[in-house]
Order: sequence, then structure tokens, then C-alpha cells
Amino acid sequence: MRLAAATSAVLIILALAPAVAAAEPQTEREALQAEIAAARARAEAYRKELKADLERRKAQHLLDPQLSEDLEQARRASDQVRNDWSLQKGDIVSTVDGLFVFVGTSEGDHGPGDFVRLPSPSQP
Repeated sequence: MRLAAATSAVLIILALAPAVAAAEPQTEREALQAEIAAARARAEAYRKELKADLERRKAQHLLDPQLSEDLEQARRASDQVRNDWSLQKGDIVSTVDGLFVFVGTSEGDHGPGDFVRLPSPSQP
């Protein structure tokens, strides 16, 4: 879903770039081209990340189909709770990676920096 949104944003920017560039001085046009290049790079990095994740899941499925399906369901649930728009600062979420405290804002997408891992009770 993020890939589709990023791709759509890049396509919209690319479609609007010629019209905007004609009305802007050269330096603003270069700044816009740099933003477009950065957006392309982010989209490409995200695509590579998704592809690597897909390959990892395929390999897991070949090794143990039932375990990989259970793990995939747990990962989807973890992703869903991490992207919950109703999270408030101080909320605790449980994921396949452990317990985390939400320290971000409820606005926008949540990233790894929006969560702080809680120490396990078995660890000092």
C-alpha cells in the first residue's frame, strides 16, 4: 500500500513538473528536480525492501509451510498495530518483536523511531 502511494506521488510530481518548471527560475527548477530524484530513490529503496522481504518469506515457506504462515499472520498483525491511527503517546503495543511504547504522534505514518522497546522481564 505504501508502495502504491509512493508511486502515485512520484507520478503526480512527474506530471506536474513540466508545468511548474516553466514558471519557475532555474534554481527552483533544479530544486524540484532534486526532490523528484530523491522521491525516486526512496521509492526504489522501498521496492527493493519489499522484494527482499518477499524472497525471505518464500524461503521460510519452503522450509516450514505451517510455521511460515503463522509467522506471516503475526507479522501482519504487528504491522497493523504499528500503523494504527488511534495510537496515543504512551500506548503499549505487542508485536512479534516484543513490547513497545508508542512515543510518536498520532498524525501521519508511524516509523521505527515512534516506538521504544520495553525491556523483557527476564532481562535485567
